[in-house]
Amino acid sequence: MAIHNISPARHLIYQTAIDDAQDAASVAKDVGGAEALAMTAVTNCTSVIVGVCHFKRIDDVVIVSGRVTVDPTLAAATEFGIDFPTGHAIANVAAATEVHGAYVDANGDVGLISGDTTNERATVDFTAAADTSRVGSFVFSFVAD
Repeated sequence: MAIHNISPARHLIYQTAIDDAQDAASVAKDVGGAEALAMTAVTNCTSVIVGVCHFKRIDDVVIVSGRVTVDPTLAAATEFGIDFPTGHAIANVAAATEVHGAYVDANGDVGLISGDTTNERATVDFTAAADTSRVGSFVFSFVAD
């Protein structure tokens, strides 16, 4: 029986059930929290130390932000990796290309955040103006599974 051939009252019951199921599925994916994400020194880093990071997931999009202390070895191109929050990994390796964000530190260094398809994590790239330790902030988003 087509839904247009039923009574308005019955139609409302069906539509309400559909709406409730969609709302429940959406709420199940709408989560957030705080987590100390793993950081990996990749290029020109003596150490990378993270504070607590915050994340918010809305449907399949996860937004991550936090502060990090980076200690570059030289005034040169610098790279470090940020793991995704627990339970919110990317859907597949190709999806790591859907990681986008920015990094800025107190020394005025600015960088871009992109996806690392090999290691399935976010990658921060910037040029350190000096070889001194710096505190920076980052925010990036990605499509999760």
